[in-house]
Amino acid sequence: MEKVVGMSFGRMEVKPGDLQRELRRVWREAAQLDEKTASKGSAGSPRVRAVLSNFIILVSDLKNDAERRAVDALITELCLSYPSRFFIIGHSDSVNGIRTAVSSRCVRANSGAHVCSEEVYIEVARSSVAVSPNLLLSLLVPDVPVFLKLPGVALPNGNGKEPLNPVLELFSSVIRFCDRIIYDSAEIGNYAAAHEFLFRLVAPGSGDGCADGELSSVGFSEYRLSHRSRLIDLNWIRALTWRTAIAEWFEQPAWAAALPNLTQVHFDFCAETPSQGQSIIGEALLLGAWLGSKLTLSVSAAELRNSDRACIRGKRDDGSEVVFEFRRLPLESGQAPTLLEVRFAIRSNEPALVVSFHPESQGLKLSAQGKGDNLSSGEMFIRYPRLSSDELLLSYLKDPIVMAEFKETVEIAAEFAKQK
Repeated sequence: MEKVVGMSFGRMEVKPGDLQRELRRVWREAAQLDEKTASKGSAGSPRVRAVLSNFIILVSDLKNDAERRAVDALITELCLSYPSRFFIIGHSDSVNGIRTAVSSRCVRANSGAHVCSEEVYIEVARSSVAVSPNLLLSLLVPDVPVFLKLPGVALPNGNGKEPLNPVLELFSSVIRFCDRIIYDSAEIGNYAAAHEFLFRLVAPGSGDGCADGELSSVGFSEYRLSHRSRLIDLNWIRALTWRTAIAEWFEQPAWAAALPNLTQVHFDFCAETPSQGQSIIGEALLLGAWLGSKLTLSVSAAELRNSDRACIRGKRDDGSEVVFEFRRLPLESGQAPTLLEVRFAIRSNEPALVVSFHPESQGLKLSAQGKGDNLSSGEMFIRYPRLSSDELLLSYLKDPIVMAEFKETVEIAAEFAKQK
C-alpha cells in the first residue's frame, strides 16, 4: 500500500448533543482559513469536503495503542480513496455513559487540492449501548450508504461459554442502519459460529428493522436494492486469484470434459491448533464452497478424522460423489493462517492438478500431470501478492464484488463449516 500522508486537525471532545454544531464549526474554520490565504495573494491549496459514505469502524479496544494506530492509518488511506464521515466507535469501561469527540483530516490529492473527511469518536459504556443507535442516526449523512467494518476478533468463538462481547452489543445495536457489513474471515477463530451469528442478525425479519429491499430509515434503499446482500467477507476477495486460476485451467476443453470424473479435492492450509474440534480457515472454506457450487454438489456426509483433518462428501445430481478433504498444517514462526495447496484427483487418488501458493515468490503455481482423458501436462505461474485486510478493503471500495455469487458461496461455506 502506497503511503499517504494526512493532516489531522486534532480531536476535540464535545458533548453528544453538540456534535452536529461542532462539525459545522470545523468546516467554517476551514473555509475562513482558505479566505485568509487568498487575501494574502496566495492561491493556496483548496479544501474539498467529500462524503461518499458513512463509514463506521468498530474498535475492540479503544485503549490499545496498536489498534488506534491501525485505525488512524486506515482512515488516512480512505480519506483519499473513499472520503467519508467516519465513526470510530468502541466500548470503554472508563466512560460513564457516552463520550464523544470530533476531528477532521485532509489528504493532498494529485491535483494539489486537499480532500477532507470528518471523524466522530464515540466511546460507550456497556450500560449505555442501548442509546447509541439514536445518537448515530442523528449524525448520519443522508443519501449515501452506511458501511460498517467489524473486527473479526470480536465475533463469537462458538463454545457457548463466553459472554457477549461489548463490541458485539454495539454491532447489534447499530446494524439496522448499515447497508454493508465488512469483515475478514481470516480474523475469525470459528467460521461456523461467527456466520451463524451474522446471518441471524441480517436475515429478513430478524428484527434489525430493515429486511432486504425494504426502504431504510435514512434513504439508502437504492443502494441496498441494487446489491441485495449486506455481508462482505474480504477473504472472498483475497481468494480471487485462486478462483481465477482454477477456472481458467478447467476452461481447456479436455480438462472441462474431465470434470465429471473429478473424485477428490484436497485442501492444505496452515493454522493454529483449534481449541476444540476442527476449525477450517475461511479462505479454504470459501474456495471449497465455490467449487461445490460450480459442481452443483449437495453435502451428503461429513466426518472429523482428527483435529487436523476433516472430510466433506458432496453428491452431484447424477449421484456420483466428490470428496473434499481439508488438512491443517502447523504454523511456522511469523506465518499467518494461509491456504497453501489445492489438489484435484480425477478418476484415481493421484492428483492430476496441483495449485500451490509460494509465499517467497508471491505467486500461485499450477502443475498438471495429464493422465488419461487426453489431459495435458504443464505448469503455469500466476503472480499472487498477499494483501492485508486494509488493502482488500480499499480494493473492494474501488471495485465492488459481484454479490450474487458471493452470497451463494458464503452460505455454502457456512454449511460446510457446520458439518461435524
